Amino acid sequence: MEAMPSGAVQAPPSAEGAAVLLGRALALQADGDHGAAYALLQRAACMGLAAAQYQLGLCLRDGRGVRADCAQALAWLLSAGAQGHGRALSRAGTMLERGQGAEADACAAAECYRRAAAQGVARAEYRLGMLYRDGRGVDADPARAAQWLRRAAARGVAAAQYALASLYERADADDALYWYGEAAAQGMRPAQDALARLCCGGGGAPRARAAGLGRWIQRALDNGRAGG
Repeated sequence: MEAMPSGAVQAPPSAEGAAVLLGRALALQADGDHGAAYALLQRAACMGLAAAQYQLGLCLRDGRGVRADCAQALAWLLSAGAQGHGRALSRAGTMLERGQGAEADACAAAECYRRAAAQGVARAEYRLGMLYRDGRGVDADPARAAQWLRRAAARGVAAAQYALASLYERADADDALYWYGEAAAQGMRPAQDALARLCCGGGGAPRARAAGLGRWIQRALDNGRAGG
């Protein structure tokens, strides 16, 4: 019963019925029955339910319950995104950025990320920040890069915390120490190495270096990553 995409969306004849199908599909996925879950997701997606279209896109991307098909996955994610589904837009942006399911298109990826980031999707905020940093799909803009990376970093995205610290390292050592420390406390090895380099090598004021190192050690202790 595949079919649809090519603009997809479609108004649901019964949003409640589609939501019930989605709930059953997610329960089946949790039980490991991905084939049956996929069949229900397909029905709900064809009724126009954005959340089901999003889940169907993930199944097609990852090959869960169906043979992987990145082109179909992208089509369903974009259909869900057309209805304003933020996470679908973020996933579609990643696929477009990587050239999965379509030719790589950094401009289209940036637009997907921008729309998802406007909804507070942390992963999209991070990727949009990186595009602004590198000037891919958008004009390079360090200020906007820092703005979006900071939003994602504040939501706990370790990669964003590390990237933000790297941006700050030459201009504001104290901020760099802080964000390296946050990423290091999540177990990110490059951030741990950078933090040790700054704390032991003289980056920033002595008090800030001590505070940065102490904060990381405390976070590591709190997370059970230090000592026995």
